[in-house]
Amino acid sequence: MPAKAEQHMAQNIYDRPEFFEGYSRLGRSVEGLGGAPEWPALRAMLPDVEGLSIVDLGCGFGWFCRWARSHGAREVLGLDLSESRTRWEEAVGHFEHALLIDEKNGVRTFVGHTQQEYGAMLLARDFAGDREKAYEMLDQAIATAEELGMKGVLEDAQALRSRK
Repeated sequence: MPAKAEQHMAQNIYDRPEFFEGYSRLGRSVEGLGGAPEWPALRAMLPDVEGLSIVDLGCGFGWFCRWARSHGAREVLGLDLSESRTRWEEAVGHFEHALLIDEKNGVRTFVGHTQQEYGAMLLARDFAGDREKAYEMLDQAIATAEELGMKGVLEDAQALRSRK
């Protein structure tokens, strides 16, 4: 009898490549909280997060963590069991590549968004040296947003930059 091939069964549905591929294309995954139809109703139920310590269980791509931090939460901890969404080094590579492509193609608005999101990711990861690199990215995002009149990016990057 031939040996059966060992099959890895993902413990989390988000770790199944076919599921994660589709999930990554949903509005909530691409646009963040604004792309989640339930966000306005959830937002209305939330207290003011200024000065609070927040734990987001099942944080996914970290959109709520970034929102909480940009709205004054003192500390934010995002936890997720999915290996697909916590591959930090891959994320760094994707951000670096996106910046190169956006700059090469002259898509300055994309550059501003990428700088802001890259800075947010580095703050969330918080490895040695990340804070300095994050502030550098956020300063660049602020400059790009001011130059191009990108109010949302400007406000988000400034809010993230003001957190110590």
